[in-house]
Amino acid sequence: MIPGMATRKRSMSSVLVLALFLAGCTDINDAKFLELETMSGLELLDVRRTRIREATVAALRAALPACEIRDQVEY
Repeated sequence: MIPGMATRKRSMSSVLVLALFLAGCTDINDAKFLELETMSGLELLDVRRTRIREATVAALRAALPACEIRDQVEY
């Protein structure tokens, strides 16, 4: 299993990713973040303390309306 991913088995040949925790990953650029738009089953995405731009967060929110995207440090 990839560190940071919570998964639920969907079938013997596929896995549905429910949550992806990328907080603190500063090596991922906006183009790579936009590849997450295809993850329609994603319920939680944590991108706090990354270099993701506001426009990219907005694009992800539009593409993944059912996904909770954490992009700000919570106090």
